[in-house]
Amino acid sequence: MKSLELPFATRVRLTGILATAVGLPLAVMNSLGDIYDLVRFSEDELKQIKIEDQGNGKSLFSTLDTFPPKKIEIEDIAAKHLDGYLENNNVFSIADREWVNALRKALK
Repeated sequence: MKSLELPFATRVRLTGILATAVGLPLAVMNSLGDIYDLVRFSEDELKQIKIEDQGNGKSLFSTLDTFPPKKIEIEDIAAKHLDGYLENNNVFSIADREWVNALRKALK
């Protein structure tokens, strides 16, 4: 079992990445789907999130500091599947290095 503490920004990015996962073996898809269910924001949380369009294809989340990190636990095999998916995903930018590397370290 892996215990993870996910800050708001990590939850936002990870939710978006997992929501678009396609073309994976069923076991991996199921693991990622289970993680997605744990990470995504509840309806009550979504009502609290303030999003400002920056007009350049980017958004600013003004509620970033008001959400405490979310603690989740996932099975070791799910951690392995998520780590492999992150390693082989090509949607990251330089700005993602901090959160994705911290998450990958926690998955080991």
